[in-house]
Amino acid sequence: MNTSEKIRQLRIAKGLSQEALGELVGVKKAAINKYETGRVVNIKKSMLVKLADAFDVLPADLLDDVEEKQFTPLYEAAAGEGRLNDGYPSDEYKIQLEPEEFTVKVVGRSMEPTLQDGDIAVISAQNVIDYPRQIALVKVNGEESTLKRVEVRESGIMLIGDNIDAYPPHFYTVDQVEQLPVRIEGVLTKLIREF
Repeated sequence: MNTSEKIRQLRIAKGLSQEALGELVGVKKAAINKYETGRVVNIKKSMLVKLADAFDVLPADLLDDVEEKQFTPLYEAAAGEGRLNDGYPSDEYKIQLEPEEFTVKVVGRSMEPTLQDGDIAVISAQNVIDYPRQIALVKVNGEESTLKRVEVRESGIMLIGDNIDAYPPHFYTVDQVEQLPVRIEGVLTKLIREF
């Protein structure tokens, strides 16, 4: 069940009209109607708290049920050369993610056989790697997002593909890391491959 359905059911169970609920939480009847029909997708946290208080439930009880999978934006990341990520999603993918996770579609052959063209990589947003040669999503020069193994050294960062024929290792000095810049955007946590 989603948030809008829960608000409607709890309001009816409490015997409240949309107008009466609106008065309790400090909004007009029209706003309650929008909440209940799903026209407001992201209800503010402060409003969720007020609604939860009105219903005598926890704010978390108003959130969408976890088992309902939702569409998540799917971005593209180069597994090779090229600028593929323009900052806009290329598609959507139905998967339940943790709040800090997002998905990217692998494009290219530089990480074969580990990652293949068309794979969906689940990335946990963070700006450091957890161990040497961990696969990370790295943005170079503010434009190209690429999935590579990352080796952080005192003198800079090395980006390493598993398929060296398609992508020889690239080294960026400390100065280049700052000037281009070269930024770790997240690390690979899961891989989805369709057969």
